[in-house]
Amino acid sequence: MRFSVDDQLAIVGRAGLGALCGLVIGLERQLANKVVGLRTHMLVAAAAALATGMGELLFLDTGDSGDPTRVMHAIITGIGFIGAGAIFRSESRARGLTTAATLFTAAILGCICGLGAPVLAGLSTVAAVISLRVLLKVEEHTKLKYQHTED
Repeated sequence: MRFSVDDQLAIVGRAGLGALCGLVIGLERQLANKVVGLRTHMLVAAAAALATGMGELLFLDTGDSGDPTRVMHAIITGIGFIGAGAIFRSESRARGLTTAATLFTAAILGCICGLGAPVLAGLSTVAAVISLRVLLKVEEHTKLKYQHTED
């Protein structure tokens, strides 16, 4: 089984795009002073892109009648374990749920990049960052409003 240099470079490019998408989400987490930031999100997205891209190459090379999305299933399962490690429970509160969700998002963005859908990956990255930033403001406003009405 040999892969052409062009095919390998295409996967490297897809992984680079995945890393960039992960970097953008990781930067948002870093700016929000979260423990899991740039490097982790970048690595998750890049690794997912590499694995998905390689899965596609293997599928195309062997002509197997199997489903190339099986790689994505494994990525999703694996990222669940990493995400679970980011969640902490103290007293009656759970912390780290949003970070776990952003790791899951980075993995899916990496898969999208690995499958060669850069527009979908880019727009989804922008949507994720906007929702993290805008919804944080909405949550803060709602909490303030709720606290004032309770007094």
